[in-house]
Amino acid sequence: MNMAEEMSHEVAAELLPWLVNNSLPDDQKHRALAHVQSCFVCRKDLADLEALHDTLTADLAVPEPPPVDMRRINRRIDAYMEKRSRIPRALDSLGAFLASPWKAAAVLQALVIGVLLVVLLVPDGEQAQFTTLADDTSLPPGNYLRLVVASSQGAGDLATLLRQFDLALVDGPSARGVATAAFPASADDERRQDVVRTLSAHPALRYVQTLTVDPQ
Repeated sequence: MNMAEEMSHEVAAELLPWLVNNSLPDDQKHRALAHVQSCFVCRKDLADLEALHDTLTADLAVPEPPPVDMRRINRRIDAYMEKRSRIPRALDSLGAFLASPWKAAAVLQALVIGVLLVVLLVPDGEQAQFTTLADDTSLPPGNYLRLVVASSQGAGDLATLLRQFDLALVDGPSARGVATAAFPASADDERRQDVVRTLSAHPALRYVQTLTVDPQ
């Protein structure tokens, strides 16, 4: 009985994957190869398994990284060092320039002339006038409201609105929309607070603030 006959087809077919991986003991390997040489089906299966093994091995191979381009890295380092050295070089140049007393005096003179030109040629701006909503406008003693009205609200419309709350328009609205309204003498604190809450929610008014002028 020869070696091919010693291993059955079923056994050889099961051992083909291990034959491809070259992981069979020598005795089984030789017997399996002997069977494959005489069996067309096993030869075809073995060829297919070897092709699959080669494909998987190729896919799992890790490509080698490309060599590092040191020239590009060196150029970036040189550019960075050049940028870092610009300020010290500029300071050194300025220090060398000012080391001469004549040059330093010329720079100082130029600065003084520049300041004088700015002072003499730039006209004085008008002093800005600032007021606050709580500024005293020489009103007589009483309780008032300082209002900031919408830009589209005229004095007549504002006076009509205030009359609904028994308020009298006594000043404004100014160019900035600030106006002053007076409470009637009969309005107590609770009434004044109710009016403030109502007017604060009115779309024609941007701001409402109480103002009390005490007797001198």
